[in-house]
Amino acid sequence: MLDIPVQTSNSPQDAHLIFSAAEKMVNGSGSCNRIFGPYEIGNRNSLKFGNLASTMMACQNQAFENKLLETLKSVERYQIIGGELWLKDSRKRVILKLR
Repeated sequence: MLDIPVQTSNSPQDAHLIFSAAEKMVNGSGSCNRIFGPYEIGNRNSLKFGNLASTMMACQNQAFENKLLETLKSVERYQIIGGELWLKDSRKRVILKLR
């Protein structure tokens, strides 16, 4: 995820995800488009996102948003370290860090 430069100065908001434990839904933004969909937490810190959808506005940071959605599809596990949510792939490599 870190190989794509992100420029947020012209973005209406920062990229973010909000997890609703009660609804088992995630909502957020890739900085321009809204992202939303289900997620499931299982044993041993497993985490899988269901079919995530997003609005489809043309954005300056479109490459970043596409990579974010692609990365979220690869998530298999999570870990919380020092106030950060680390998302990991099937090989337990950290692929995304969220604050």
